[in-house]
Amino acid sequence: MPRLDSLLSFLTASVLRRALVVTLVLFPLLTWVGRWLWGGPSIGEIITHSRFPLWLQLGWGLIGAGVAFEAIRAMIEWSFFREVTRHFLRMFIDVKMSITDIIVASAGVAFAEELFFRGWLQQQIGILPAAIVFTGVHSYYYRKEVPRIFWIGLVLTAFSVILGLLYEYMGFVAAVSAHFFYNLFMFIYFRVEKGRHLRRLQRLRNLPFPPELQKVFHLMQEKDDVTML
Repeated sequence: MPRLDSLLSFLTASVLRRALVVTLVLFPLLTWVGRWLWGGPSIGEIITHSRFPLWLQLGWGLIGAGVAFEAIRAMIEWSFFREVTRHFLRMFIDVKMSITDIIVASAGVAFAEELFFRGWLQQQIGILPAAIVFTGVHSYYYRKEVPRIFWIGLVLTAFSVILGLLYEYMGFVAAVSAHFFYNLFMFIYFRVEKGRHLRRLQRLRNLPFPPELQKVFHLMQEKDDVTML
């Protein structure tokens, strides 16, 4: 089945895509298992949870996402967080995603994670504990950068609390839309940063280096393009 093989190859071609697949499968499954073992709202009840009109939920979701994105963006552009930025770029450097891919991935991840973290887990342990678990799960991949990721984790926890409040007092769509817009903004931001990085590398390639420096440059490039930032 060539099409299926091609799809599986695309989805597992990088750390980023593997994480996407795990997210889309794991969190809805955890929601179902959690309800089966310990009770709580059904998936249908979670999705239909709503206290305000759809347009109002979308609007507040956009505002919450914008505030969180600006806070994270401002932090990772400081020199102190340069290693975190490099880590993200390493995840993106070998991934070719169209705008459609980015939108679909952002929406899928937002839906799957909000289903579990806000729709089920939050109902069992509360808004703040669920937010801390959410941040812990998302910080696992960056555990080598603990001093730096701690501060970003604080912002992520605050954003997760906002998601919890949006779900609790506005509805599922509000939480999903905030999460979706945040993912979308971050994907686009790192897509732009990746483009800047590749253009910088191209300019370096075009410089008239002496032969000795050319060898050094190519060795560095083969080791890790992102270290050239």
